[in-house]
Amino acid sequence: MITLSKGHIGKMELKNRLMFAPMGYGLDGYGPKAIAYFEDRCKGGAGLIFTHFNVSAGADASSSHGPAFYDGMKAMAAMAHSYGAKACMQLFLGYGRVKRYLVNVLANDPSPVYSASAVPEFFYSDRTCVPYTIEEIKDQLVRVGEAARFIGKESGYDCIEIHAYGGYLGDCFLTERWNKRTDEYGGATIKERSKYITDVIKTVRENVGPDFPIIVKFTPCHYLEGEGYRKMEEGIELAKILESTGIDALHVDAGCYDNWELCMPPAYQQEQTYAVTAAEQIKKVVNVPVLTAGKLGYPEKGESTLADGKCDFLVVGRGMLADPEYANKLMEGRIEDIRPCIGCDEGCIANECERNESIACAVNPDTGFETYRRVPKAEKPKKLLVIGAGIGGMTFAYDAKVAGHDVEIWESRARVGGLLTAAGRPSFKKEVNDLVTYYRVQFAKLGVPIRYNKTATAEDILAYGADEVILAIGDSAIVPRSIPGINGSNVVTAIDALNDTATLGKHLVMVGAGQVGCEAALHLTTFDKTIDIIEMGPHTMPGDVFIQCRRMIDARMAADEKITIHTSTKLVRVEEDGVIVEHEGEERKIKCDTVVLALGITPKKSELYDELKDKVSVRVIEGAPRVLDATAAARVALLQIYGLTEKDYNRSGKKWDSKS
Repeated sequence: MITLSKGHIGKMELKNRLMFAPMGYGLDGYGPKAIAYFEDRCKGGAGLIFTHFNVSAGADASSSHGPAFYDGMKAMAAMAHSYGAKACMQLFLGYGRVKRYLVNVLANDPSPVYSASAVPEFFYSDRTCVPYTIEEIKDQLVRVGEAARFIGKESGYDCIEIHAYGGYLGDCFLTERWNKRTDEYGGATIKERSKYITDVIKTVRENVGPDFPIIVKFTPCHYLEGEGYRKMEEGIELAKILESTGIDALHVDAGCYDNWELCMPPAYQQEQTYAVTAAEQIKKVVNVPVLTAGKLGYPEKGESTLADGKCDFLVVGRGMLADPEYANKLMEGRIEDIRPCIGCDEGCIANECERNESIACAVNPDTGFETYRRVPKAEKPKKLLVIGAGIGGMTFAYDAKVAGHDVEIWESRARVGGLLTAAGRPSFKKEVNDLVTYYRVQFAKLGVPIRYNKTATAEDILAYGADEVILAIGDSAIVPRSIPGINGSNVVTAIDALNDTATLGKHLVMVGAGQVGCEAALHLTTFDKTIDIIEMGPHTMPGDVFIQCRRMIDARMAADEKITIHTSTKLVRVEEDGVIVEHEGEERKIKCDTVVLALGITPKKSELYDELKDKVSVRVIEGAPRVLDATAAARVALLQIYGLTEKDYNRSGKKWDSKS
């Protein structure tokens, strides 16, 4: 595989072409948690890791870089080298117009946001950025030099990447839309506006010497039609300008906060990503190596991108969050053992950018918790019976088997996956199916028996003779019985509709415009259904779904001519040929063949616990908070089993104990 072949950036040799992407991780800087987090990826075979160093300017200048920080950097580099990996330090120059990005935390912060020019902030367009002065820029360059000198000569790091992409400060200086300066750091041409970044490059080179590799991460095209956004023609010119400064590689990105979903494409982006498209164009016009990212943590995608000459190195973030052993498993030919990323962006991107929480992963509960090591080997293996093969049951069964327990699963349906099978039905969510396949393969390889179409009774469970029973029976769709007509034969749930276990007419009314309702509607229109969506709230998609996912779904909904959306509209009753709804105090009828309910999920009711609790040790895995975010409940479910809350686990350092 080209992916596993050696590569060079300047005089630096890399053992393979897989790099662990620069991602905000929010742990403890360069402390034990952060080093353990990166160590898992280095141990797993990554050829290079990116970490970061903040050298923002003026009033935004960081004051957190003390002796412990520098010692941590040295420890990080030494750790990477111990596994044959290289360490790259990304110099972060500042947020610019997107500084106030932690919306819920900083909404009332009166402090100014500094950027290249006096342009509107991104998140609060009624507020105007304060331009950096020439003196502040010069001061930043001094500190860039100091940082570069330490990184290049004392830290043990192998290269530097200059941050100039995605609508952040470096990109603000480069972009006509956000750079209105009339001094030496502004101008009408990309050549003039590139002075800020070329000055940074020059300062870094002066302090690291001629042989230390320098990478620049930039955005050649914003893929937006508005005035002043960069188009590819200007991006190509910029790439040539950057190469002419003597840098050693270009790291190509795409988009910006204005179309954030292009920068970190979620599951809905099934086709080739814009970053790969941009990288292909840049590689044609430069002679230095080109790096890029964008859902390349799928072996075939990554390999074909290299084979087709679209880039020279693969920068993988979420794929290595899902499975730190990604590179090693590729090397060993164990592709079926790679735990797949499902592109939900919940534990990674959303945690950093919307929730102010540290890094996590919906499919890998270890991510961000590497110092705790969830489930140690069992000292006294037990015979465990897991009832239910949804995400909670599968996660528990897998971990318990790896810990050394004897595990069997009973599943009432003919397949594993639970609500994940519904989540993976739309063509734009196919990665979810990869996770179900992964668990099915792992259970076969580990020797975990699964009894399908098995309805568990207390009598059968007790006859099995387990030391412990795990009830993971999951959730069911909410059906509000108080609504007249809700029990009619023309009413089905969105889960049944997605699973093809319901008979649907041609014209549907979808009740609920949350994530389930919207995704189900988009899926069903591909089968020539016309759909009226009614939603009690003022808009579609709930606020707890990550912003870039909301934007992509909203755009798809608006473009689908078979969907009509009725917000601030309440379902009053169901009739044989339609529904009566209320909007602004007035009732009216919407005719349809079938009513599809997408009103959320609730834990299934079961008497099994009460029947078993006095006769055998029994535990319950509660369900997910949202059906299409079911995987995010995997860690929560295991925390429940081991008697901890998220707060306990995040802050106390307690370990999950498989012996209890």
